[in-house]
Amino acid sequence: MINEVTFNHLPQHAIIRVFSLDGYLVKKMEKNDTSQFFKWNLSNRTGLAIASGLYIIRIEMPELKKTKVLKLMVIQSE
Repeated sequence: MINEVTFNHLPQHAIIRVFSLDGYLVKKMEKNDTSQFFKWNLSNRTGLAIASGLYIIRIEMPELKKTKVLKLMVIQSE
């Protein structure tokens, strides 16, 4: 089983922040390459796997002066 999420259609530079529903910052990641893709291994800031649940993803794209907000449901296997 693959435990990762791939974000696509991203510009060269993007800042991705993952929040729990109570507003806690779970992880901050930066993309700085020419690929349109960015893979996240579903780990938190300390490297541990995140728990199953609903997360809010905020993607900032400074070059485009845009921000996207996504909802992500994670169901981890045992």
